[in-house]
Amino acid sequence: MNRYSILLLLVFLGGCARAPEPAASASAIPTQNLELAGVQTVRVERKPIQAEVRLPGQVNLTEAGQASITAPLNGVVVDLLVRAGQHVGQGSPLAVINSVYGQTGLQILKNLETDQTAVVQAQANVTSAEGNLGGAESTLSQARSALEQARIAHNQAVDTLDQAKAETVRARIDLKRKRDLFTAGVFARGDVEDAEERYDKAISAWHDAQQSLSDAGDSVKLAEQNVRVDQGNVGNFRSNVAEGQKAVTLARANLERDKTVFGQENVSGTAVAQNLTPVRLEGGRYSETAAANATMFSIRAPFSGTVTTVTMTKGLSVSPGTALATLVNDRQVYVDASAFEADLGSIHPGDPVSASVPAYPAHTFQGRVKVVGKQVDPATRTVAVRSLIDNPDGHLKAGMFATATLRLERPQLALVVPDSAIMVHGDDRFVYVQSGAAHFEKRAIKVGIASQGQTEVVSGLAAGDVVVTQGNILLESQE
Repeated sequence: MNRYSILLLLVFLGGCARAPEPAASASAIPTQNLELAGVQTVRVERKPIQAEVRLPGQVNLTEAGQASITAPLNGVVVDLLVRAGQHVGQGSPLAVINSVYGQTGLQILKNLETDQTAVVQAQANVTSAEGNLGGAESTLSQARSALEQARIAHNQAVDTLDQAKAETVRARIDLKRKRDLFTAGVFARGDVEDAEERYDKAISAWHDAQQSLSDAGDSVKLAEQNVRVDQGNVGNFRSNVAEGQKAVTLARANLERDKTVFGQENVSGTAVAQNLTPVRLEGGRYSETAAANATMFSIRAPFSGTVTTVTMTKGLSVSPGTALATLVNDRQVYVDASAFEADLGSIHPGDPVSASVPAYPAHTFQGRVKVVGKQVDPATRTVAVRSLIDNPDGHLKAGMFATATLRLERPQLALVVPDSAIMVHGDDRFVYVQSGAAHFEKRAIKVGIASQGQTEVVSGLAAGDVVVTQGNILLESQE
Protein backbone atom coordinates (compact mmCIF):
# COMPACT_ATOMS: atom_id res chain seq x y z
CA MET A 1 0.00 0.00 0.00
CA ASN A 2 1.56 3.34 -1.02
CA ARG A 3 1.59 6.53 1.05
CA TYR A 4 -1.27 8.11 -0.93
CA SER A 5 -3.52 5.08 -0.35
CA ILE A 6 -2.76 5.11 3.38
CA LEU A 7 -3.73 8.82 3.63
CA LEU A 8 -7.03 8.18 1.87
CA LEU A 9 -7.66 5.23 4.15
CA LEU A 10 -6.96 7.34 7.23
CA VAL A 11 -9.49 9.93 6.05
CA PHE A 12 -12.04 7.16 5.49
CA LEU A 13 -11.43 5.56 8.86
CA GLY A 14 -11.59 8.91 10.59
CA GLY A 15 -15.19 9.26 9.43
CA CYS A 16 -16.22 5.79 10.60
CA ALA A 17 -17.97 5.31 13.93
CA ARG A 18 -15.60 3.91 16.58
CA ALA A 19 -16.24 1.68 19.55
CA PRO A 20 -15.45 3.10 23.01
CA GLU A 21 -11.69 3.68 23.45
CA PRO A 22 -9.91 0.64 24.99
CA ALA A 23 -6.75 0.87 27.08
CA ALA A 24 -4.00 3.24 25.92
CA SER A 25 -2.01 0.37 24.40
CA ALA A 26 -4.91 -0.95 22.28
CA SER A 27 -6.32 0.00 18.86
CA ALA A 28 -9.67 -0.87 17.32
CA ILE A 29 -10.90 -0.91 13.74
CA PRO A 30 -14.46 -1.89 12.80
CA THR A 31 -14.51 -5.46 11.60
CA GLN A 32 -15.98 -4.52 8.22
CA ASN A 33 -12.97 -2.23 7.62
CA LEU A 34 -10.19 -4.71 8.44
CA GLU A 35 -9.90 -6.00 4.90
CA LEU A 36 -10.08 -2.47 3.51
CA ALA A 37 -7.32 -1.40 5.92
CA GLY A 38 -5.06 -4.13 4.59
CA VAL A 39 -4.47 -5.67 8.02
CA GLN A 40 -2.94 -9.15 7.82
CA THR A 41 -2.01 -11.44 10.70
CA VAL A 42 -0.08 -14.61 11.44
CA ARG A 43 -0.10 -17.03 14.36
CA VAL A 44 3.08 -17.21 16.44
CA GLU A 45 4.70 -20.68 16.29
CA ARG A 46 7.88 -22.42 17.32
CA LYS A 47 10.05 -23.09 14.24
CA PRO A 48 13.66 -24.05 13.48
CA ILE A 49 15.82 -20.96 12.99
CA GLN A 50 19.41 -20.74 11.81
CA ALA A 51 21.61 -18.26 13.61
CA GLU A 52 23.48 -15.98 11.20
CA VAL A 53 25.90 -13.11 11.48
CA ARG A 54 26.25 -10.65 8.62
CA LEU A 55 29.50 -8.73 8.48
CA PRO A 56 30.17 -5.76 6.20
CA GLY A 57 33.45 -6.01 4.33
CA GLN A 58 35.43 -5.49 1.17
CA VAL A 59 36.83 -7.72 -1.58
CA ASN A 60 40.64 -7.86 -1.78
CA LEU A 61 43.14 -9.90 -3.76
CA THR A 62 45.09 -12.65 -2.05
CA GLU A 63 48.82 -12.42 -1.47
CA ALA A 64 49.41 -15.09 -4.12
CA GLY A 65 46.88 -13.54 -6.49
CA GLN A 66 48.92 -10.65 -7.80
CA ALA A 67 52.41 -10.26 -9.18
CA SER A 68 54.45 -7.51 -10.76
CA ILE A 69 56.48 -8.95 -13.63
CA THR A 70 59.86 -7.23 -13.96
CA ALA A 71 62.92 -7.73 -16.14
CA PRO A 72 65.54 -9.92 -14.40
CA LEU A 73 68.49 -8.83 -16.57
CA ASN A 74 69.66 -6.30 -19.13
CA GLY A 75 68.35 -6.75 -22.65
CA VAL A 76 65.80 -5.70 -25.25
CA VAL A 77 62.16 -6.77 -25.57
CA VAL A 78 62.03 -8.31 -29.05
CA ASP A 79 58.53 -9.78 -28.90
CA LEU A 80 55.41 -8.91 -26.91
CA LEU A 81 53.16 -11.96 -26.49
CA VAL A 82 50.27 -10.72 -24.31
CA ARG A 83 47.89 -7.79 -24.01
CA ALA A 84 45.99 -6.26 -21.11
CA GLY A 85 42.90 -8.29 -20.21
CA GLN A 86 44.28 -11.56 -21.60
CA HIS A 87 44.07 -14.72 -19.49
CA VAL A 88 47.27 -16.80 -19.38
CA GLY A 89 48.18 -20.13 -17.84
CA GLN A 90 51.03 -20.84 -15.48
CA GLY A 91 54.30 -20.88 -17.42
CA SER A 92 52.82 -19.14 -20.46
CA PRO A 93 55.38 -16.87 -22.22
CA LEU A 94 54.65 -13.16 -21.74
CA ALA A 95 57.53 -11.65 -23.70
CA VAL A 96 60.84 -12.50 -25.36
CA ILE A 97 63.99 -10.66 -24.28
CA ASN A 98 67.24 -10.69 -26.22
CA SER A 99 70.18 -10.56 -23.82
CA VAL A 100 73.79 -11.60 -24.13
CA TYR A 101 74.50 -11.20 -20.44
CA GLY A 102 75.34 -14.44 -18.72
CA GLN A 103 77.81 -15.49 -21.41
CA THR A 104 81.59 -15.52 -21.11
CA GLY A 105 84.01 -14.01 -23.59
CA LEU A 106 85.08 -17.51 -24.72
CA GLN A 107 81.47 -18.47 -25.40
CA ILE A 108 80.94 -15.36 -27.50
CA LEU A 109 84.13 -16.04 -29.44
CA LYS A 110 82.84 -19.50 -30.29
CA ASN A 111 79.49 -17.99 -31.18
CA LEU A 112 81.08 -15.73 -33.77
CA GLU A 113 81.97 -18.74 -35.90
CA THR A 114 78.47 -20.13 -35.49
CA ASP A 115 76.97 -16.74 -36.34
CA GLN A 116 78.96 -16.54 -39.58
CA THR A 117 77.84 -20.02 -40.58
CA ALA A 118 74.24 -19.11 -39.73
CA VAL A 119 74.38 -16.05 -42.00
CA VAL A 120 75.66 -18.11 -44.93
CA GLN A 121 73.13 -20.88 -44.35
CA ALA A 122 70.23 -18.42 -43.97
CA GLN A 123 71.19 -16.73 -47.24
CA ALA A 124 71.41 -20.11 -48.97
CA ASN A 125 67.94 -20.97 -47.66
CA VAL A 126 66.61 -17.72 -49.09
CA THR A 127 68.19 -18.46 -52.48
CA SER A 128 66.67 -21.95 -52.49
CA ALA A 129 63.28 -20.60 -51.46
CA GLU A 130 63.41 -17.98 -54.20
CA GLY A 131 64.23 -20.73 -56.75
CA ASN A 132 61.31 -22.79 -55.56
CA LEU A 133 59.08 -19.73 -55.77
CA GLY A 134 60.16 -19.08 -59.37
CA GLY A 135 59.44 -22.69 -60.36
CA ALA A 136 56.04 -22.55 -58.64
CA GLU A 137 55.11 -19.31 -60.40
CA SER A 138 56.10 -20.84 -63.77
CA THR A 139 53.98 -23.92 -63.05
CA LEU A 140 51.08 -21.70 -62.05
CA SER A 141 51.37 -19.78 -65.33
CA GLN A 142 51.28 -23.04 -67.28
CA ALA A 143 48.30 -24.25 -65.29
CA ARG A 144 46.43 -21.03 -66.01
CA SER A 145 47.21 -21.39 -69.74
CA ALA A 146 45.99 -25.00 -69.69
CA LEU A 147 42.80 -23.87 -67.95
CA GLU A 148 42.19 -21.27 -70.65
CA GLN A 149 42.68 -23.90 -73.41
CA ALA A 150 40.34 -26.29 -71.61
CA ARG A 151 37.66 -23.62 -71.42
CA ILE A 152 38.04 -22.87 -75.15
CA ALA A 153 37.74 -26.60 -75.94
CA HIS A 154 34.67 -26.78 -73.71
CA ASN A 155 33.01 -23.91 -75.57
CA GLN A 156 33.79 -25.59 -78.91
CA ALA A 157 32.28 -28.83 -77.63
CA VAL A 158 29.11 -26.95 -76.71
CA ASP A 159 28.90 -25.52 -80.27
CA THR A 160 29.52 -28.97 -81.81
CA LEU A 161 26.78 -30.50 -79.70
CA ASP A 162 24.32 -27.78 -80.73
CA GLN A 163 25.17 -28.43 -84.40
CA ALA A 164 24.73 -32.20 -83.94
CA LYS A 165 21.34 -31.65 -82.29
CA ALA A 166 20.22 -29.45 -85.21
CA GLU A 167 21.43 -31.96 -87.82
CA THR A 168 19.63 -34.78 -86.02
CA VAL A 169 16.37 -32.82 -86.07
CA ARG A 170 16.73 -32.09 -89.79
CA ALA A 171 17.58 -35.75 -90.60
CA ARG A 172 14.58 -37.00 -88.61
CA ILE A 173 12.22 -34.60 -90.45
CA ASP A 174 13.68 -35.55 -93.85
CA LEU A 175 13.39 -39.28 -93.09
CA LYS A 176 9.73 -38.94 -92.08
CA ARG A 177 8.91 -36.92 -95.26
CA LYS A 178 10.54 -39.44 -97.59
CA ARG A 179 8.88 -42.39 -95.87
CA ASP A 180 5.50 -40.72 -96.32
CA LEU A 181 6.21 -39.94 -100.01
CA PHE A 182 7.53 -43.50 -100.57
CA THR A 183 4.24 -44.83 -99.25
CA ALA A 184 2.45 -42.49 -101.65
CA GLY A 185 4.61 -43.77 -104.52
CA VAL A 186 6.47 -40.53 -105.09
CA PHE A 187 9.97 -41.58 -103.89
CA ALA A 188 11.91 -44.74 -104.55
CA ARG A 189 13.11 -47.18 -101.87
CA GLY A 190 16.70 -46.00 -102.35
CA ASP A 191 15.75 -42.41 -101.36
CA VAL A 192 14.34 -43.69 -98.07
CA GLU A 193 17.45 -45.76 -97.36
CA ASP A 194 19.67 -42.70 -97.99
CA ALA A 195 17.55 -40.69 -95.53
CA GLU A 196 17.81 -43.47 -92.91
CA GLU A 197 21.60 -43.58 -93.28
CA ARG A 198 21.81 -39.80 -92.86
CA TYR A 199 19.66 -39.98 -89.70
CA ASP A 200 21.81 -42.76 -88.18
CA LYS A 201 24.97 -40.71 -88.79
CA ALA A 202 23.36 -37.65 -87.18
CA ILE A 203 22.42 -39.66 -84.08
CA SER A 204 25.96 -41.03 -83.82
CA ALA A 205 27.44 -37.56 -84.23
CA TRP A 206 25.14 -36.26 -81.48
CA HIS A 207 26.29 -38.96 -79.06
CA ASP A 208 29.94 -38.27 -79.91
CA ALA A 209 29.38 -34.53 -79.27
CA GLN A 210 27.83 -35.28 -75.86
CA GLN A 211 30.84 -37.39 -74.86
CA SER A 212 33.23 -34.69 -76.09
CA LEU A 213 31.41 -32.07 -74.02
CA SER A 214 31.61 -34.29 -70.91
CA ASP A 215 35.33 -34.85 -71.46
CA ALA A 216 35.85 -31.10 -71.96
CA GLY A 217 34.04 -30.39 -68.68
CA ASP A 218 36.28 -32.85 -66.83
CA SER A 219 39.33 -31.19 -68.35
CA VAL A 220 38.16 -27.76 -67.13
CA LYS A 221 37.62 -29.09 -63.58
CA LEU A 222 41.05 -30.73 -63.53
CA ALA A 223 42.69 -27.55 -64.87
CA GLU A 224 40.93 -25.45 -62.21
CA GLN A 225 42.12 -27.84 -59.49
CA ASN A 226 45.69 -27.62 -60.78
CA VAL A 227 45.50 -23.82 -60.69
CA ARG A 228 44.30 -23.85 -57.08
CA VAL A 229 47.08 -26.23 -56.02
CA ASP A 230 49.72 -24.19 -57.82
CA GLN A 231 48.41 -20.95 -56.27
CA GLY A 232 48.75 -22.54 -52.83
CA ASN A 233 52.28 -23.64 -53.63
CA VAL A 234 53.20 -20.11 -54.73
CA GLY A 235 51.80 -18.71 -51.47
CA ASN A 236 53.76 -21.21 -49.40
CA PHE A 237 57.01 -20.51 -51.23
CA ARG A 238 56.51 -16.76 -50.89
CA SER A 239 56.05 -17.28 -47.14
CA ASN A 240 59.24 -19.37 -47.09
CA VAL A 241 61.12 -16.56 -48.81
CA ALA A 242 59.81 -14.00 -46.33
CA GLU A 243 60.72 -16.18 -43.33
CA GLY A 244 64.12 -16.87 -44.85
CA GLN A 245 64.77 -13.14 -45.26
CA LYS A 246 63.83 -12.60 -41.62
CA ALA A 247 66.25 -15.36 -40.64
CA VAL A 248 69.01 -13.68 -42.67
CA THR A 249 68.31 -10.36 -40.94
CA LEU A 250 68.38 -11.94 -37.49
CA ALA A 251 71.50 -14.00 -38.22
CA ARG A 252 73.35 -10.90 -39.37
CA ALA A 253 72.13 -9.02 -36.28
CA ASN A 254 73.42 -11.84 -34.06
CA LEU A 255 76.78 -11.68 -35.77
CA GLU A 256 77.11 -7.90 -35.40
CA ARG A 257 75.91 -8.04 -31.79
CA ASP A 258 78.42 -10.71 -30.79
CA LYS A 259 81.18 -8.75 -32.50
CA THR A 260 80.28 -5.72 -30.40
CA VAL A 261 79.98 -7.67 -27.15
CA PHE A 262 83.25 -9.50 -27.76
CA GLY A 263 84.96 -6.15 -28.17
CA GLN A 264 83.95 -5.07 -24.67
CA GLU A 265 86.63 -5.33 -22.02
CA ASN A 266 84.53 -6.89 -19.27
CA VAL A 267 82.09 -9.72 -19.97
CA SER A 268 81.12 -11.57 -16.83
CA GLY A 269 78.75 -14.49 -16.25
CA THR A 270 75.48 -13.99 -14.36
CA ALA A 271 72.83 -16.37 -13.08
CA VAL A 272 69.73 -16.80 -15.22
CA ALA A 273 66.47 -15.91 -13.43
CA GLN A 274 64.01 -18.72 -12.73
CA ASN A 275 61.22 -17.25 -14.80
CA LEU A 276 63.42 -17.16 -17.90
CA THR A 277 63.79 -20.03 -20.33
CA PRO A 278 65.69 -20.15 -23.64
CA VAL A 279 63.37 -19.65 -26.59
CA ARG A 280 62.36 -22.84 -28.37
CA LEU A 281 61.76 -22.49 -32.10
CA GLU A 282 58.06 -22.61 -32.97
CA GLY A 283 57.27 -22.16 -36.64
CA GLY A 284 60.66 -20.63 -37.35
CA ARG A 285 60.04 -17.43 -35.36
CA TYR A 286 63.71 -17.05 -34.46
CA SER A 287 66.94 -18.27 -35.96
CA GLU A 288 68.61 -21.47 -34.86
CA THR A 289 71.62 -19.40 -33.88
CA ALA A 290 69.71 -17.27 -31.41
CA ALA A 291 68.17 -20.30 -29.75
CA ALA A 292 71.44 -22.24 -29.61
CA ASN A 293 73.31 -19.32 -28.05
CA ALA A 294 70.55 -18.86 -25.47
CA THR A 295 70.41 -15.12 -26.07
CA MET A 296 66.65 -15.20 -26.52
CA PHE A 297 64.72 -15.70 -23.27
CA SER A 298 61.01 -16.14 -22.65
CA ILE A 299 59.66 -14.39 -19.56
CA ARG A 300 56.94 -16.66 -18.22
CA ALA A 301 53.89 -16.25 -15.97
CA PRO A 302 54.48 -17.50 -12.39
CA PHE A 303 50.82 -18.56 -12.07
CA SER A 304 47.55 -18.64 -14.02
CA GLY A 305 45.72 -15.34 -14.13
CA THR A 306 44.73 -12.23 -16.06
CA VAL A 307 47.18 -9.66 -17.36
CA THR A 308 45.86 -6.35 -15.99
CA THR A 309 48.57 -3.96 -17.21
CA VAL A 310 51.32 -4.12 -19.84
CA THR A 311 54.04 -1.47 -19.55
CA MET A 312 56.57 -3.00 -21.94
CA THR A 313 56.76 -2.33 -25.66
CA LYS A 314 58.57 -4.08 -28.48
CA GLY A 315 62.12 -2.73 -28.74
CA LEU A 316 62.17 -1.49 -25.11
CA SER A 317 65.61 -1.63 -23.49
CA VAL A 318 65.27 -3.11 -20.01
CA SER A 319 67.43 -3.61 -16.94
CA PRO A 320 66.84 -5.63 -13.76
CA GLY A 321 63.68 -4.35 -12.08
CA THR A 322 62.11 -2.70 -15.15
CA ALA A 323 58.32 -3.12 -14.86
CA LEU A 324 56.92 -5.19 -17.72
CA ALA A 325 53.39 -6.28 -16.73
CA THR A 326 51.03 -6.98 -13.85
CA LEU A 327 49.36 -10.38 -13.39
CA VAL A 328 46.30 -11.02 -11.23
CA ASN A 329 44.67 -14.33 -10.27
CA ASP A 330 41.19 -13.61 -8.86
CA ARG A 331 39.80 -17.16 -8.95
CA GLN A 332 40.02 -16.92 -5.15
CA VAL A 333 39.74 -13.62 -3.29
CA TYR A 334 39.62 -12.36 0.27
CA VAL A 335 36.57 -10.77 1.83
CA ASP A 336 37.88 -8.73 4.75
CA ALA A 337 35.08 -7.98 7.23
CA SER A 338 34.65 -6.72 10.80
CA ALA A 339 32.87 -8.67 13.58
CA PHE A 340 31.65 -7.35 16.94
CA GLU A 341 33.07 -8.77 20.15
CA ALA A 342 29.80 -10.49 21.02
CA ASP A 343 30.00 -12.65 17.89
CA LEU A 344 33.62 -13.73 18.22
CA GLY A 345 32.89 -16.81 20.31
CA SER A 346 30.96 -18.32 17.43
CA ILE A 347 33.42 -17.52 14.60
CA HIS A 348 36.30 -19.90 13.93
CA PRO A 349 38.81 -20.44 11.10
CA GLY A 350 37.39 -23.01 8.69
CA ASP A 351 33.73 -22.04 9.25
CA PRO A 352 31.72 -21.92 6.00
CA VAL A 353 30.85 -18.42 4.83
CA SER A 354 28.86 -17.00 1.93
CA ALA A 355 29.53 -13.59 0.42
CA SER A 356 27.29 -11.28 -1.61
CA VAL A 357 27.86 -8.00 -3.44
CA PRO A 358 25.39 -5.35 -4.69
CA ALA A 359 26.48 -5.94 -8.30
CA TYR A 360 25.11 -9.53 -8.22
CA PRO A 361 22.25 -9.52 -5.67
CA ALA A 362 20.90 -12.92 -6.72
CA HIS A 363 24.26 -14.69 -6.49
CA THR A 364 26.25 -15.86 -3.48
CA PHE A 365 29.91 -16.85 -3.39
CA GLN A 366 31.04 -19.64 -1.09
CA GLY A 367 34.18 -19.94 0.99
CA ARG A 368 35.55 -20.39 4.51
CA VAL A 369 36.86 -18.23 7.29
CA LYS A 370 40.65 -18.09 6.99
CA VAL A 371 41.79 -15.79 9.79
CA VAL A 372 40.12 -14.27 12.86
CA GLY A 373 42.02 -11.22 14.12
CA LYS A 374 43.77 -11.14 17.48
CA GLN A 375 43.11 -7.49 18.34
CA VAL A 376 39.97 -5.40 18.91
CA ASP A 377 39.81 -2.05 17.16
CA PRO A 378 39.33 0.41 20.04
CA ALA A 379 37.40 2.86 17.82
CA THR A 380 34.81 0.41 16.42
CA ARG A 381 35.07 -2.40 19.00
CA THR A 382 35.33 -4.89 16.12
CA VAL A 383 37.79 -7.60 15.10
CA ALA A 384 38.98 -8.27 11.55
CA VAL A 385 37.70 -11.51 9.98
CA ARG A 386 39.26 -12.62 6.69
CA SER A 387 37.49 -15.21 4.52
CA LEU A 388 38.83 -16.97 1.42
CA ILE A 389 36.06 -16.96 -1.21
CA ASP A 390 35.88 -18.97 -4.44
CA ASN A 391 35.43 -16.70 -7.48
CA PRO A 392 35.51 -19.07 -10.49
CA ASP A 393 33.85 -16.65 -12.92
CA GLY A 394 35.82 -13.60 -11.79
CA HIS A 395 32.69 -11.63 -10.80
CA LEU A 396 34.22 -10.41 -7.53
CA LYS A 397 36.55 -7.47 -8.14
CA ALA A 398 39.09 -6.00 -5.75
CA GLY A 399 37.61 -3.02 -3.90
CA MET A 400 33.96 -4.14 -4.11
CA PHE A 401 31.85 -3.74 -0.96
CA ALA A 402 30.63 -7.15 0.22
CA THR A 403 28.60 -8.79 2.96
CA ALA A 404 29.96 -11.96 4.58
CA THR A 405 27.27 -14.20 6.10
CA LEU A 406 28.26 -16.86 8.64
CA ARG A 407 25.94 -19.52 10.02
CA LEU A 408 27.07 -19.90 13.58
CA GLU A 409 25.33 -23.10 14.71
CA ARG A 410 22.80 -25.72 13.74
CA PRO A 411 19.08 -24.73 13.53
CA GLN A 412 17.18 -24.68 16.83
CA LEU A 413 13.48 -24.45 17.75
CA ALA A 414 12.48 -20.92 18.70
CA LEU A 415 9.39 -18.75 18.98
CA VAL A 416 9.59 -16.69 15.78
CA VAL A 417 7.64 -13.95 14.00
CA PRO A 418 8.13 -12.48 10.51
CA ASP A 419 10.42 -9.45 10.42
CA SER A 420 7.52 -7.39 9.01
CA ALA A 421 5.59 -7.81 12.31
CA ILE A 422 8.24 -6.01 14.39
CA MET A 423 8.18 -2.21 14.87
CA VAL A 424 11.35 -0.51 16.03
CA HIS A 425 11.50 2.60 18.25
CA GLY A 426 15.08 3.28 19.26
CA ASP A 427 16.25 0.26 21.23
CA ASP A 428 12.68 -1.00 21.82
CA ARG A 429 10.79 -3.57 19.75
CA PHE A 430 6.97 -3.84 19.56
CA VAL A 431 4.31 -5.96 17.86
CA TYR A 432 0.53 -5.64 17.57
CA VAL A 433 -1.29 -8.66 19.01
CA GLN A 434 -4.90 -9.31 18.01
CA SER A 435 -6.93 -9.44 21.23
CA GLY A 436 -10.40 -9.54 19.67
CA ALA A 437 -12.20 -9.58 16.35
CA ALA A 438 -11.29 -5.94 15.71
CA HIS A 439 -9.03 -5.10 18.66
CA PHE A 440 -5.25 -5.05 18.68
CA GLU A 441 -2.84 -4.65 21.57
CA LYS A 442 0.58 -3.03 21.24
CA ARG A 443 3.04 -5.23 23.12
CA ALA A 444 6.74 -4.79 23.87
CA ILE A 445 8.96 -7.77 23.08
CA LYS A 446 12.60 -8.79 23.32
CA VAL A 447 14.19 -10.40 20.29
CA GLY A 448 17.03 -12.82 19.69
CA ILE A 449 18.64 -14.02 16.46
CA ALA A 450 17.30 -13.12 13.01
CA SER A 451 17.60 -15.26 9.89
CA GLN A 452 15.96 -15.42 6.46
CA GLY A 453 13.07 -13.04 7.23
CA GLN A 454 12.26 -14.53 10.68
CA THR A 455 13.21 -13.15 14.11
CA GLU A 456 13.32 -15.03 17.42
CA VAL A 457 11.13 -13.59 20.22
CA VAL A 458 12.74 -14.15 23.62
CA SER A 459 9.94 -12.61 25.71
CA GLY A 460 6.61 -10.81 25.28
CA LEU A 461 4.77 -13.41 23.19
CA ALA A 462 3.52 -16.94 23.56
CA ALA A 463 2.85 -19.68 21.05
CA GLY A 464 -0.62 -19.20 19.57
CA ASP A 465 -0.65 -15.40 19.78
CA VAL A 466 -1.82 -13.70 16.59
CA VAL A 467 0.37 -10.78 15.46
CA VAL A 468 -0.11 -8.21 12.70
CA THR A 469 2.32 -8.50 9.78
CA GLN A 470 0.79 -5.80 7.54
CA GLY A 471 -1.13 -2.67 8.55
CA ASN A 472 0.70 -2.22 11.88
CA ILE A 473 1.69 1.33 10.94
CA LEU A 474 -2.00 2.14 10.42
CA LEU A 475 -2.87 0.60 13.81
CA GLU A 476 -0.25 2.74 15.50
CA SER A 477 -1.76 5.85 13.94
CA GLN A 478 -5.13 4.99 15.56
CA GLU A 479 -3.77 5.12 19.10
